[in-house]
Amino acid sequence: MLQIVVIIACGALIAYLARLIKPYVSAQIARSKGSLPGGPPSYPIIGTLGIDDDEPWALMTKWNNLYGKDGMFTFFLGPQLQVVITDAELVRTLLKDPRLDGRPDTNLKRIFSSHALAFSEGTVWKDIRRFEIMALKDFGRGSGSKNLLEEYCQQAATDLVADVQEEAARGAFSTRSAILKCVANSIATTLCSTALKSDDPRFARLTDNVNVVFTEGTTPNSPLNVFPWLTAIPPFRQQQANVVSRITETLQMMQEVLDEHRANFDPDNVRDFMDAYLKEQTRHVDEGSASSFTDRQLLFMSIEMYFAGLDATLATLQWGMLLLSSNPRVLAKCQEEIDRVLGSTVIPQYTERHLLPYCEAMMNEVSRIGTVDPFGLPHRCLEDTPILNYVIPKDATVIVNYHGIHMSEKLWKDPHTFRPERFLDDQGKFQANPNNLPFATGRRMCSGDNFAKMIVFISMVSLIQRFNFRRVDTKPWTEIKRINGVGVHPDEFMLTATVR
Repeated sequence: MLQIVVIIACGALIAYLARLIKPYVSAQIARSKGSLPGGPPSYPIIGTLGIDDDEPWALMTKWNNLYGKDGMFTFFLGPQLQVVITDAELVRTLLKDPRLDGRPDTNLKRIFSSHALAFSEGTVWKDIRRFEIMALKDFGRGSGSKNLLEEYCQQAATDLVADVQEEAARGAFSTRSAILKCVANSIATTLCSTALKSDDPRFARLTDNVNVVFTEGTTPNSPLNVFPWLTAIPPFRQQQANVVSRITETLQMMQEVLDEHRANFDPDNVRDFMDAYLKEQTRHVDEGSASSFTDRQLLFMSIEMYFAGLDATLATLQWGMLLLSSNPRVLAKCQEEIDRVLGSTVIPQYTERHLLPYCEAMMNEVSRIGTVDPFGLPHRCLEDTPILNYVIPKDATVIVNYHGIHMSEKLWKDPHTFRPERFLDDQGKFQANPNNLPFATGRRMCSGDNFAKMIVFISMVSLIQRFNFRRVDTKPWTEIKRINGVGVHPDEFMLTATVR
């Protein structure tokens, strides 16, 4: 009997190893025939060695320079084929292809049970993406002269100015805590009105859960993405248990907020995103149609909006403060434009950003240099997909090196120079650059891009309008370390602020 068990176990192990090795062998044959882009040396099962979790963008750029024919190269994460693209034009074309709408099976996707926009696919993804875009547009459009999104962001920015003034009175300080509060309040008010704002007792725990889930839950190169069975083995078991408990706790918090909303729900008075979702959910129930709008979907969408939006927008604003406090010339030009157009008391409006072209150019330059999401979310080929002279096989992971695009000397000439003028035309009007892709591109680009831009614009203009900022240390901003976490933040820096 024992012999039979051993034989079966050995057979299962051999079959498992063969399944892991097969993509590697197929890819090596395709590489040798020129039907798959080349890349660094890789090995069966363990994949490509030397992957850096601290500054992966630097390694990807190095590999692209060495192996990136036609702006593409390949490597292996364990047994999984990864295709990296650094050519901006190719990225914009390729990500319009529905065959790349899939998401790879990562640890975080499994934790989210394939819910929320980031990890859903197919009809569910299409339904909830369409809804989220329309809901945010409706808030932005408002009824009559009322623009709910802008109101929420303006109030948060007004509080931010007061917080910075209080911090500045005590001397040099970090803007991180004040900006975190501002962004959290903007998102929380939009998501669920007064709940989960910075004065909510649950706020501190919720923001702590953000860091734990997205840093311990997964990194792009985590072995848990490739070998899910590792979650049953120490030390991964304890790490995974902590992440799952944080998600469970956060789901319980969101359920409390949802229960409060449902108890006070009025379809004729939609206050926030949760109300809009409940209204859409009710419509589907009344029509008796099969629906993607379940309560669990809403809970995970709420976590996604709060978690991802909070960290990425916080990081962008921190990059803005670093760059402005390091570049007095740019700060002065922004202030001159604001003084001329708004004066010292008018609260900025996102809908009138065209009146402040230099400020808008400055914020685009901040997003380019910061590149808080250097690779975006990975894509999965849903079927064999021809790209140029290659064929990317089904289930391969496709990664975009947005950092490489934003720091390309071919596209930007002087990419490490903070120069907002690159986003202005000859008449001094704002001119978008199609190679600046802070919210990704294509069919799965960020659906909350305008909301994030609104928070950044109103917050930054409010601060520039009221304060002069100067960095305390004299280290060039280019020497400030990029910290790789949920998003890429600048390392800690201190500044002074004086009221204008």
